[in-house]
Amino acid sequence: MQSQLAETTAQLRALKLQQKQLEARNVLLEHVARINQGPMPSSQSAHNTINSDLGQGNIDLAGLIDNTDKGPVIRLTAYGKQGRCMTIKEISNMSFEELAAVHTAYARKLGQCLLELATSTDTGRAEAEMQNCTMETHALNLCVAIGNPRSFSRFHSQRLDGLSGADNSHLSDTFYVEMLAAIDLTEPQQLDLMHLRRIFYGRLGQLLRERKQLLSKLSGDTSDLYRTIEAVPESTDIAPQLRDNGLAEYRVYCQFASAFFRGIFTCKQHAVSAVYSYPWIPVKHKMLEVLAAQRHQPSAERYMDGDGLEDLQHVINWQQLSEYLKTLNTANLTQHVPLISCKRASPHPDTAKPAFPKTPFDLLI
Repeated sequence: MQSQLAETTAQLRALKLQQKQLEARNVLLEHVARINQGPMPSSQSAHNTINSDLGQGNIDLAGLIDNTDKGPVIRLTAYGKQGRCMTIKEISNMSFEELAAVHTAYARKLGQCLLELATSTDTGRAEAEMQNCTMETHALNLCVAIGNPRSFSRFHSQRLDGLSGADNSHLSDTFYVEMLAAIDLTEPQQLDLMHLRRIFYGRLGQLLRERKQLLSKLSGDTSDLYRTIEAVPESTDIAPQLRDNGLAEYRVYCQFASAFFRGIFTCKQHAVSAVYSYPWIPVKHKMLEVLAAQRHQPSAERYMDGDGLEDLQHVINWQQLSEYLKTLNTANLTQHVPLISCKRASPHPDTAKPAFPKTPFDLLI
């Protein structure tokens, strides 16, 4: 009797899993169809060639750079099979309409790759294409983030299909719950994301406390950091310290995104995320908070307040992440690169130990 009950229970679980997989596949197919049927945002191509410094050593562009007569460039195949070679400055100077059009083209290509993976027995071409597209979209985002932060902010918040409507801040928790289900994170990946969340907010909190201490030395309204920096006389040592603080914070966001999508997410999960969330780009922090709520994790505010650690420890934790990012390359792009040791990981990421040495490293990637 007990063996029959166990067998029946196992069958029910298998049926539920199969139903979940079919539902996720159907939802994905709906998103692919919607992207293909939707309008292509209009864009005007910029043809001016501008030499630029790729800032190698500061960002992870391994495997994405071509050396040409005009210097190192990144090839974007969203412009066709031959692709279009562009410098970082050219990419960062692209208009919002151009960025939206390129992102839409990549979303369509990734959707076709996912469809081919789900329906074909020969998946080699689709896997290679998907890897290439995810690498290029990551490079595109890095170029805009570093070269044009204001454009990057709009690019990552507005609709990208050329239609009017609300930005991505309106997306509900239910949207992210369903997207996370479609992405289908493994337990080690979820542990890594919770560890990343802890050290990310810990580092932001440390930088915020450092900034407040610097601002306390000034008089007047200091609510706007950038205006405050401009108003501080260059003869003082506070202005460069504030600039360094703001730059460090921006680097943290860029490094966080690299660890999130290039390290913890697999290539396929990145593709699912891009297709599922179109015409928006999902808010990574919101995705983390939804996952944290599901796992009953401490609040972001607790980590921002220090979580009982000295500020130096938050700096060291983030330096360790910088070292982790150096391990990401084209060879491991398609897989999850563990951020914490799965063998040592406990159900509570707060106590999970990093898989890399506890020594300070240079903050730059």
